[in-house]
Amino acid sequence: MSETKQDNLKRYSQAYDKDEKFFHGAISDTESKAFEYGVLVVQKSILVAGGALLAIPTLMSLSASGQVDKIDAAIAGASFAAALLVAILSAYVIHLNWMFHSEAWRAHWTARQTFLKEVYLEGRKWDEALEDDKKPRLIKRIDLTFRLPHILAITYLILITYGFFRFYLAFGVFG
Repeated sequence: MSETKQDNLKRYSQAYDKDEKFFHGAISDTESKAFEYGVLVVQKSILVAGGALLAIPTLMSLSASGQVDKIDAAIAGASFAAALLVAILSAYVIHLNWMFHSEAWRAHWTARQTFLKEVYLEGRKWDEALEDDKKPRLIKRIDLTFRLPHILAITYLILITYGFFRFYLAFGVFG
């Protein structure tokens, strides 16, 4: 093997090892975040919406006056139930977002492997166009699953706020 080929193989091996550590770290990081964020959102949202949903029948049975507006209580319950479903949906979408990020890192790593092979082992000259050509584009699913939880979070807050408003109306807190 010629000295140039040995040098190229050595540089390729060094670049490959360095990039492999980086990409595997990024993939591992996004996969762990997918799990953590999904669990956090579900836990907190279920506690709030589920607790409020369970409070309605409990407080109705404990109401000393017995004057509970059942229509307002039912609307509050429906609002809390909807908020609970929105919270679970949001957690799932967040989980999908991190999974898509992980897949994007995997695709980028595959493209980077090809790039390193072409530059170091096949003798192509490095240029930015070649590297850009090998980078996968950020897929639309990542953008959608990033934006959707924000919309769902606003929806959740509206439902919870409206539910508590109707809840307080049902028990005569506002008049």
